[in-house]
Amino acid sequence: MKVFKDISNISLSKAQVRKLVAVAVVLVIIFFFCNPQLIPFVPDSFRKSVQDTASKIFGDVEGLAGLFTINWGSLFRLVIMVLSLYLVKGLCKYCLSRIKTDDNHVRSWISFASSLLNYVFTIVGIIWGLSIVGVNVSAIFAGVSILALAISFGAESLVEDVITGVFLAFDKELNVGDIVEIDGFRGTVKEIGVRCTYIMDAGGNVQTINNSDIRKVLNRSAAESTAVVDVSISYAADLVKVESALNEILTGLGEKYGGILLEDPRYLGVEDLGESAVVLRVVAKVAESNIFTAKRILRREIKLGFDRLGVEIPFNQLVIHQADDEEEK
Repeated sequence: MKVFKDISNISLSKAQVRKLVAVAVVLVIIFFFCNPQLIPFVPDSFRKSVQDTASKIFGDVEGLAGLFTINWGSLFRLVIMVLSLYLVKGLCKYCLSRIKTDDNHVRSWISFASSLLNYVFTIVGIIWGLSIVGVNVSAIFAGVSILALAISFGAESLVEDVITGVFLAFDKELNVGDIVEIDGFRGTVKEIGVRCTYIMDAGGNVQTINNSDIRKVLNRSAAESTAVVDVSISYAADLVKVESALNEILTGLGEKYGGILLEDPRYLGVEDLGESAVVLRVVAKVAESNIFTAKRILRREIKLGFDRLGVEIPFNQLVIHQADDEEEK
């Protein structure tokens, strides 16, 4: 299974890129200004003068330095940590992508696990990185309960998204590969993530839906679907003969299009008596993924059959009456 790629295309203008570069340069200057011991190839006297200047501008820089252990060794360990986590996460996602299965529920779990890996490795990376620079992580965990209480008031929807995502992965109401309809949007479920679910319609448009917003789901893949085709004939046509001919046309289509039609289509009868035509209805049992293809096949076969039998399908006509010149005089 191919892991679902980036949904959105993020593009930055040249002005935005310049601003980002400028901010990065300023942060690097401030970083080295507050940590002169990291400036390479300069005498200690220069580092001392920079540290004294930083203390005059920013206050007790040495006291701040005591909160962190920032040196070339810690920076090197940070780089190794980031690369290691990136490698492990890549290997985990590769292993998930190599799992081949036709079970949509298993594919949903793979999608959910792939999304969960991003969050897990991000959290692990932050905690590991803080411990590398000398931050007391245990003290942070001691205040987690207070922090969680504060976050819960502002991130209630986030928590709801995550919890709903877990239940979506457990339940079989919605799976990767299913054709569903949510709030009027119909498409195929491409990914079930920790926070969001991604659905792609037939035109390639992707709808991103927060898991907590998934209230009513119409899963069209849960059972067989019915392709419905209405065809019009003229009032002047012999209805009995047309019905007989239509049944003859439909016979054998299930075998001819076995990969799409689950059985021979059925003629149900007269659906409507329109203003200028009699409307007949034909239905066929199909898988939801083939419903539009089945409709196109039925329309084509009925049209070709009616052409062979001389059955007229009415169409709008404009009749213009022009008076003779003598009558006008």
